[in-house]
Amino acid sequence: MSTSSPGRLEIAIYLLSLLFFPAFLMWNGYVVAALWQWFCVPTFGLPPLSMPATMGIWLLPTYLTRPFPAAQPEEHIADYLVRVTERNVIKPFVAYSIGWVLQHWM
Repeated sequence: MSTSSPGRLEIAIYLLSLLFFPAFLMWNGYVVAALWQWFCVPTFGLPPLSMPATMGIWLLPTYLTRPFPAAQPEEHIADYLVRVTERNVIKPFVAYSIGWVLQHWM
């Protein structure tokens, strides 16, 4: 019975990942666009980026440098989802919040 459990967990994780990936991509793209607009445009005179460009800018280094976090063998799906949420929702929110404060000092 325990041998079928990890298989179901993996399937559930992949399905949830497919479901939430577009939202994570758009959220991270929005954060990159805001940070770019606040810091790169006025500092270096660079043009603003479109949403697809910022999603691509976020996606490229993410794809190259960090693999999708795998679930640990004994990890409950809720614990895994908390880790994924921290990485894809809370971390960008913190970066956005700090950037929002900093851009007011420029």
